[in-house]
Amino acid sequence: MTHRRRGRLFGWHALSLRRAWSVVETRPSQNLRACHPTDRRRGASLIELTVTVGLLSVVMTLVIKTMAVLMRTERTGQKAVVASGSLTRLANRFRRDVHAAEKAELVAAAAPNTGSFLRLTHPDGTIVEYRPAADGVKLTILRDGTATGRETYRLRGDTRFELSEEPPPVVTLIHVPDHGRIPDSKAGAKSDKQIRVEAVRGFDLRYTVRKQRIEKQKN
Repeated sequence: MTHRRRGRLFGWHALSLRRAWSVVETRPSQNLRACHPTDRRRGASLIELTVTVGLLSVVMTLVIKTMAVLMRTERTGQKAVVASGSLTRLANRFRRDVHAAEKAELVAAAAPNTGSFLRLTHPDGTIVEYRPAADGVKLTILRDGTATGRETYRLRGDTRFELSEEPPPVVTLIHVPDHGRIPDSKAGAKSDKQIRVEAVRGFDLRYTVRKQRIEKQKN
């Protein structure tokens, strides 16, 4: 083979290798361009942002309203628990005072539009007064005309007292809470759901009175 033919053959092989190498270099970049086009849009449009903000505002509004309802329910429950405890203590004290009293009377209050209050007189001369007030019932203990004790039972609603002189003599405390006023469909007004506490006057003195009667009969 002559030098001229060898040179032509070598040149042809070199040209073939150069073309093959260029094809290998260009194929990966073409595949990458096909998989990841350069003209693809990135980010969010104004409409998408508006929809997202609207959904977030709706969710936040629902959460705030739910929290407000839960807090209001908790406050109402706490007030109901406090009122229930006050009413229980008032009922226990009322029964003790009425059972130990030898006289009970309703006295008209000096202030207008305040109703009447209950006055209980014990055998030792102690006077116990129950006065309805706007914030509940006020208890006052009097000895020799001097107040020796005061207590306020916090209640929401109206409180009044009733006396029954028929045997046995019963003194009744009636409390109508604010949540106890329910609409009456028949009368078209509101009917009161009353809480009544009844006690027999002088119940604790029954043995003392009987003993005094026996002693009088003996004499």
